[in-house]
Amino acid sequence: MTLEPVAIGERICEGCGKPVLRNLAIYDRIFYHVYCLKRTKGRPDYYCLECSAYWSRGRLTKILLDEGASTEWFCPACGSGDLRSLRPRSTSWEW
Repeated sequence: MTLEPVAIGERICEGCGKPVLRNLAIYDRIFYHVYCLKRTKGRPDYYCLECSAYWSRGRLTKILLDEGASTEWFCPACGSGDLRSLRPRSTSWEW
């Protein structure tokens, strides 16, 4: 399951409805301008460093390693494991 090439005329931003000629952001297989994605209520959780797509956690491919001892997350578009979390890590500890 990879991202198929799309003609420029068919890349319509979900946020503003205009064609995306540059500053393309793909979020869960939906096209946006980068600025329009920042204005939407949808907040991506991960960014793929390989194919530059944005993903919510529910869309990522999860693979269990070592008989369930550890899990790895992979990009569903390109299969890369090079994902950057876009959520800040919590520094507060609650016991």
